[in-house]
Amino acid sequence: MTWQRRHDAVLRYTVERPAARNAEIAEATGYSVWHISRIMRSPEFDRRYRAAADTVLLDATRRLLGGP
Repeated sequence: MTWQRRHDAVLRYTVERPAARNAEIAEATGYSVWHISRIMRSPEFDRRYRAAADTVLLDATRRLLGGP
């Protein structure tokens, strides 16, 4: 699967709402539930999701510890 700009919307939504169900993500992004499932199972999504989640976690840790 080729990564598309609209896939970034799926990525952002799942990082911001990790407990969201595929139907909710589909409604928010305009994809079908089937397509959301397909995107989220792709190795590229997994790689990008892990990187984004790591960034969010590091930012939150810095804020908690009072760092820049």
